[in-house]
Amino acid sequence: MSFRTASIFRDALLGLKVMHNNGWIHRDIKPPNIGVMPTGAVLLDIGQAKLLKSGCKLHATPGCTGTINYLAPEREMSEYDQLADIWAMGCIGFEMTYGYHPFSFTVNPWRSGKRYEEMRSRFHAKYREAIDKLSADYKKYLVKKTAGDSEDFLHLGDLIVQMLRHPFAKTSHDCGRRINIDEALNHPAWQPLLFDDPQRKRARLN
Repeated sequence: MSFRTASIFRDALLGLKVMHNNGWIHRDIKPPNIGVMPTGAVLLDIGQAKLLKSGCKLHATPGCTGTINYLAPEREMSEYDQLADIWAMGCIGFEMTYGYHPFSFTVNPWRSGKRYEEMRSRFHAKYREAIDKLSADYKKYLVKKTAGDSEDFLHLGDLIVQMLRHPFAKTSHDCGRRINIDEALNHPAWQPLLFDDPQRKRARLN
């Protein structure tokens, strides 16, 4: 993604950090709820936000809150906390990188019932394809970066992979722990944006 796009994505994460650090979970992170202004990006529509006590989780309430293609699997299957917002931001990060949603469905595949179990197999296939693409493209980006040939764009593939981990994945790596907001903001993939030459960075962001 361009440096400008990466800056917008990071601004949205910084807004989410304010919510999470104060115990709130947004619960409806999606592109229309990220407002882009000349001064940066802000989170919108906090009508479904919920204050969560430290160490507590909310019980899944299928179909009651959120938007289908940005709901973390655990929001339909078990319990969830602020990390469900990280999943939604991971979906958005993929969209900002490639221009399409990694696993778009008209019906949520994580509901209970035979119909949804059949859909889930398609989700796993799309999920695997998305993760493999992110990982492969990030490795290519690192090679270009080492060769000094990545000045005009930033790839956050490894970060997004860690944001999209979920407990029902088919491999042990993919069902590992999803990173939290502070870990997402401190991921080394941000370094070219944060430590770039100030004059060149201003030119890219304008």
